[in-house]
Amino acid sequence: IDGGNAIKEAGQLNAFIIQRTRAGDTFSYTYVDYFQEFEVIADFNSNTSMQGGVKYPYYYIEPMEKMKDYTVCKQRETNKLLSVKNEYIRQLDSGEYTVKTDISCAQISVRKGDIVSLVDNSCSGYDLIKRDGVEGWIEKGILVEIEKMK
Repeated sequence: IDGGNAIKEAGQLNAFIIQRTRAGDTFSYTYVDYFQEFEVIADFNSNTSMQGGVKYPYYYIEPMEKMKDYTVCKQRETNKLLSVKNEYIRQLDSGEYTVKTDISCAQISVRKGDIVSLVDNSCSGYDLIKRDGVEGWIEKGILVEIEKMK
């Protein structure tokens, strides 16, 4: 199942599993990506107004309100209002604005002890993570690296 594994920075390889038995079929799924796993050391409650994301080919945005870490933008093709991380916004020579790549605009609630994959820790204020195959932002400083098995 296509997860953009070869073309997206945060792509993943997905598998849909059909287990056939005499009692009937059961279905499950799994995925794999190359991101390092971390443990969450403090709860983070997401801002529920920060949802959605920008996906190809709908990259054109119109910045509406710039804040410290995010800019509220109108996605030109859909007219949706999204909170785009400032580091993922670029201005073209034409003066138009786009996002740099597919990017989540959602925050994800996490709890102490959760295991997540770190996608991008280079931005101010927040880290981009994946939990259960879903991308989103959490505040910085609440992840610790999981020691590798020896």
